[in-house]
Parts: sequence; structure tokens; C-alpha cells
Amino acid sequence: MISIHNNSGAMVALQTLGGSNDQLNTVQNSISTGKEFNTAQNNAALWAISELMNSDIAGLRSVSDSLSLGEATVAVASAGAEQITETLTEMRSLAVMASSGRSCAISR
Repeated sequence: MISIHNNSGAMVALQTLGGSNDQLNTVQNSISTGKEFNTAQNNAALWAISELMNSDIAGLRSVSDSLSLGEATVAVASAGAEQITETLTEMRSLAVMASSGRSCAISR
């Protein structure tokens, strides 16, 4: 006669340990990636929302970069316009002096 002995306490402990390991792997994956849902397998709806938000963030970064470039372009144009205004003011001053018959010295 064959007798099989089962240690039910050990089997329950083994199942509990296996569940704990699964949860530990899930938490470690979340910590290492910074995301709670890395694949559609974790939670398809939340993963889809996460991916949509990631693409929105990428789009907003592109817009921000474009706005920064536009801001720099406007700053250069403004500096150029100020320089042109200064030059024209100096030219007008020289023309007034020349028309009045006074001698003028160019300061550059």
C-alpha cells in the first residue's frame, strides 16, 4: 500500500509566497519604469490613456520648443529694429547739422 502525506500548512505557505513574489515583481516593475501600467496586459484602458497622455506631452514639448524659437527670433528682430532706429536718428541729426551749415563729426 502506498501512502502519500500532504503537509497542507506548507502548501498554503508556498501559495502565499508565490502570490507575494508576483506582487513584488509588479511593484519592482512599476518602480523601475515609473509607470504603474507598462503594457496593455496590465490594464488595457489605463495603458491606452497613459500612452495618449505621453503623446500629448510630446506634442506640447514640440510646441514649447517652437515657441522658444519664435521668441528668440522676435528678440533678434527687436534688437535689429532698435539698431536701425538709432542709426536713422543719427542720420537725421547729421542731416539737420549739414543743412544748417555747421560742421559735423561722425562718431563711430
